[in-house]
Amino acid sequence: MKAFLKRTICVLFAFSILLGTVCAQAANETITPQEALEDIAAYCYDAVTEPGYGSEWFLACFAISGCSIPDSYRNTYYQALCAKLKACGGVLDTRKYTEYSRVVLALTALGYDPADVAGYDLTLPLADFEGTVRQGVNGAVFALLALDGGNYRIPAAGTGKTQATRARYVAYLLERQLSDGGFSASGKTADPDMTAMALQALAKYAGQADVDAAIARGLAYLSGAQHADGGFDNWGTENAESCAQVLLALCELKISPDDSRFVKNGVTVTDALLAYRLEDGSFRHTRDGKTDMLATRQAYMALASFQRVQAGKTPFYTLAGSTAFRDMAGHANETAVRALAREGILSGRGDGTFDPDATMTRAEFAAMIVRAVGADMVKVPCFTDVSPDAWYAAYVGAAYQSGIVKGTSVTRFSPDATITDSEAEVMVARAARYLKLQPTTAEEWRASSVYITRAETAQLLYDLLTQAGRIG
Repeated sequence: MKAFLKRTICVLFAFSILLGTVCAQAANETITPQEALEDIAAYCYDAVTEPGYGSEWFLACFAISGCSIPDSYRNTYYQALCAKLKACGGVLDTRKYTEYSRVVLALTALGYDPADVAGYDLTLPLADFEGTVRQGVNGAVFALLALDGGNYRIPAAGTGKTQATRARYVAYLLERQLSDGGFSASGKTADPDMTAMALQALAKYAGQADVDAAIARGLAYLSGAQHADGGFDNWGTENAESCAQVLLALCELKISPDDSRFVKNGVTVTDALLAYRLEDGSFRHTRDGKTDMLATRQAYMALASFQRVQAGKTPFYTLAGSTAFRDMAGHANETAVRALAREGILSGRGDGTFDPDATMTRAEFAAMIVRAVGADMVKVPCFTDVSPDAWYAAYVGAAYQSGIVKGTSVTRFSPDATITDSEAEVMVARAARYLKLQPTTAEEWRASSVYITRAETAQLLYDLLTQAGRIG
């Protein structure tokens, strides 16, 4: 199975940006982050033979890293979770609401609806603000990550409970930032792990003045806490998990690990993390330790996020929500929509839905197809009705220069017009030529009044990328 998973990931990341090599002291060899990711995926798959309740982070890693796992493996987990919920009456824990957050994140990454699992809404406990923050910063952090992962509406908390809102969770975190810029699970001494996790949750709220200031202080704390060897310690012990959490935070914040603030003596946090790698692909907690599954799992999360960001894709926690469309379950184009969402090619409506049967404008489709083929974004004065300030200007310019679009006339593109099936097919045919493939859709435009749906456009692009070997 290891060989199969390695081949799968190699194919999925064949078009990723080539990464530099680093010295992996634990494995006593030179290895790239991509190679480490392949090895850790195979190790974890072999280690988690019967996925069930408690395996959530590993299932999320498989989905987010692009690891192709059998449907039977995925279904085994889901059925085990349903059985657990029925046995406990939907109550996973009365005090630790991070149990719900973890499960919600995994279900989101796997494409399930966490609001209806064996008849239970697993987002409901996160609506109870006081119950969630009983775990302090940790509770608020993972509630935000889980809710934002699927763009879920927060349910009504119920009588006698304090209604949670995103603003309330964010304010809670900001109030608990320590004077040195760090965060702590409890107490008054900051630690890199909790600080990094708080920044992961706040990343989606960047742009708000108070949040930006908090993020800046948190980054300054982490930069100062980084050791000369590029690593981090937690309570005096240098460890892999601290490196992994900081790398996850940098990815969520779209900050390169090569940023000068996080390079010490030429060593990045990615380099430091790989020093904990063992030859079998697993990771250890300390550099002189043995395989540790917590360290392995967190390293997997960080490497998956790092690899995606290097390839121009979304990071770990941002990715989760892009596949969580509750209106796609059982839809004929479900596989295509979820696959393209995982690659950041399309997105939903922002309310947890994809709206598959709605139509799409020519500008929206141009943006999708440019992201799909990886054409360079460029603004060119090609059409009089495409303002250089329009959100789609660079997409239309890229599609035009790549030969994918020619406009509805010599001077007009008609960006707001609803795209027809004929127009979409011709653009896909030209995209195939751009990728040096033989088109499978019509290359000649024909008059048509049939408008193609959002789900159908996803299927066209999914088929194209499958033909190109760029998606799986």
